[in-house]
Amino acid sequence: MKTLILVSEPRAAKKIKSRKDDIVVSLNDSTSSAMRSEFLNFITVSDFITPKQAEKINKDSMLWLKRWSDTSGIKNITYRNISLWWFFDFWLYDSFFKWDMTKNMIWYVSSIKAIIKKVNPKKVIVHGNNIVAYIVQQLFDEAENNIYNNHEIMHATFIDYALKAKHLIRKWLVKARNPKMTHKDIIFSTYTSWTREVIKEDGYKIKEDSVLGYIIRKADKKYSTMVADIDYSKKLEMSKFPFEYFFTSKIKRYARKKCKEIYKRWKRARIKQATYEGVDLLPLLKPWLDFAFKRRTFLAILYIEGGLEMYDYLAPKLAFVIDETGLYGRSIVTAARIKQIPIIAVQHGYITEDSFEYMHIKGEIGHRIEKPLCPIADKTVVYGPYTKEILIKQGNYPADKVEVTGQPRYDCLVGDHLRKRRVFRDIDLDRNKKLILWTTQDVPGQADIVFRAVKGMKDAQLLVKLHPRELGGMKPYYDKAEELGIKIKAVQEGNTLEMIYACDTIITMHSTTGLEAIMMGKPVVVLNTSGRPDMVPYVSEGAALGVYRPEDLEKALRKALFDRKTISRLKKNSRKYAYKHSYKMDGKATQRVMKVAENLMSGK
Repeated sequence: MKTLILVSEPRAAKKIKSRKDDIVVSLNDSTSSAMRSEFLNFITVSDFITPKQAEKINKDSMLWLKRWSDTSGIKNITYRNISLWWFFDFWLYDSFFKWDMTKNMIWYVSSIKAIIKKVNPKKVIVHGNNIVAYIVQQLFDEAENNIYNNHEIMHATFIDYALKAKHLIRKWLVKARNPKMTHKDIIFSTYTSWTREVIKEDGYKIKEDSVLGYIIRKADKKYSTMVADIDYSKKLEMSKFPFEYFFTSKIKRYARKKCKEIYKRWKRARIKQATYEGVDLLPLLKPWLDFAFKRRTFLAILYIEGGLEMYDYLAPKLAFVIDETGLYGRSIVTAARIKQIPIIAVQHGYITEDSFEYMHIKGEIGHRIEKPLCPIADKTVVYGPYTKEILIKQGNYPADKVEVTGQPRYDCLVGDHLRKRRVFRDIDLDRNKKLILWTTQDVPGQADIVFRAVKGMKDAQLLVKLHPRELGGMKPYYDKAEELGIKIKAVQEGNTLEMIYACDTIITMHSTTGLEAIMMGKPVVVLNTSGRPDMVPYVSEGAALGVYRPEDLEKALRKALFDRKTISRLKKNSRKYAYKHSYKMDGKATQRVMKVAENLMSGK
């Protein structure tokens, strides 16, 4: 009797007992890593889903949620005649905290369906969370479930309470300063987590907002400005001016009252089902939708009203924002549009056709700010022609809303400001070995793959640069390295651009560090063993090597480090790629952004 064992939970690796003829399938990277550590025989989703099929599933998941939001009536739940859907649509699609949201739910439906069809088992055993167990039960009635509860709603609730507590503390602290409120020409809205070490145009290092810093310093020479930030980091951080200052007691009471009213409207809404390929996902989505309307709605109203209060106090001529599709950014854009204050969104990370938050079907964006339209900035300034084309053609942005300027923080790359020796000295690296830089994105299971590949490369050393938002810190990496018997260096702070300049090759998945490496002519290795399509076209456009199976990483790294033909080909392709994705490398991106800003202020 053929038994199919589906595993989506890493904790199950120690408990799996399979017979010779059983087929064990790992459904994600973190599970594969755990099973590899237990020396289990297994296969992955990639053995059942082709790259084209995976790409189709990704596109289907975005389109399905877009269409469902249109037909379900959920967009009719509004605040200030703006659909609240836009304040948590991306969060419901793909969570930063790796919860299994809509994107993963649909991936599991399609992939598990394909696996069951190909294997045609007599028996199915599931080791996974309640989401995977539910989906398998819909596809195979008699499946045997071993459920591991990840308590995701409880986790989300804890984060919500922690965030509100942090807002309260920052509000008290800024009030104690008794700041003077005066008119400002330009207001910049950002996050404390973007304050990092950067290199100025003159080569000196400072800590400032790594996305807006160049623009702020340029604007300060001619205009009165203020930076209002919010703190989403894992620790309490203070700044020159926390946005929480504008959360008056009246606004908070009002937000609580309106949130209760909206939650009641949601509970009365008659949403019957959310079916994808015969599986009703509503039982899985409803707890998250309840959470969104009960808790995230409060924050959306608080941020919108706080933004209105800020703009009333400061009466700016112009506003800037980053991460304009997030809860805070969307609220700031909404407040600016209500007050008819022109606002510019500055691209802060890669935007591709897989970026759900920027992809809109026709009719979702307009020049008005009312339901069912999504509020967007008056201008979105982007890295290069590639992003503009994506936003207009796939995202259905009006062409006059998008401007190509380049990213101001790359203005420092013009001139001889980066120092390889400084990196090797400060981090205590071996000058006699090639340097492999791995810029992490907190992808489960990747540390095991990278460390095993580099372990056999005696002529190279590994520097691990953690993503700034990675919550676990460096210890898990050092623990994993010790377990596998490999020496590494890991850093969470420091100037990433200079580390890229110092390295001989870089490993990433879809980070903008790959683009920065390409701009500097460094060989890039994309590591993506998820079975899903690459989110960024580094490999498809010939600017990087792609690794899609763990056992292929060492070979790719050796090519990137030592194979002259490979290095030469990547450098040749990188020049075309760099222009298309990051525009002119002339040190004038900040000037171009300010030109867009001044045109808006003058009414052009």
